Amino acid sequence: MAGVKHHFAGPATVALAANTAGTVGSFTDLGINRDAIPINIEVKFLDVPADDYGGEAGTPADVQILGGIATIDLELTKFELATIEKYLLGHLVTTAGTFEELGTFLRQQSKGFALKLTSTRAVRQFDFGAFIGGQPSGVSQGVRYSSYRLSYRALLDAASTRKLYAASTLTEVS
Repeated sequence: MAGVKHHFAGPATVALAANTAGTVGSFTDLGINRDAIPINIEVKFLDVPADDYGGEAGTPADVQILGGIATIDLELTKFELATIEKYLLGHLVTTAGTFEELGTFLRQQSKGFALKLTSTRAVRQFDFGAFIGGQPSGVSQGVRYSSYRLSYRALLDAASTRKLYAASTLTEVS
């Protein structure tokens, strides 16, 4: 267990960039998260039934892997308001607070974006290419500090490459 130890990444800066047909533009810092950024990866599986394993009621004869989705939840307490307004609705918008035409395909019409998480002691940096909004997003405003809560989903970049994210190797700054 010589290699087993505690790790600390330092404050994480969140940056976003437009992702036009797989070409990622330049990243713009969005802000710094309140606490550690949870990145949850859900692998999609499909059970394959067979009569010799009991059919539909039995155990699977095999399991197919069908990709995965990553969910990233942010609560920014330090932020760039103008940039947040562009990404708050879960996709890149041209007018703050205005949705794209209802029914718009976000990835197909290049309305998605890329996310980069960089820490001062960079344990890992994740680059999500096919990244769109997911869960509710919002702002807290009052006497206490303001914060923006943003929740996003990262999808596979393409069916042919099946890449969910690109991550740097584990590096630590002393």
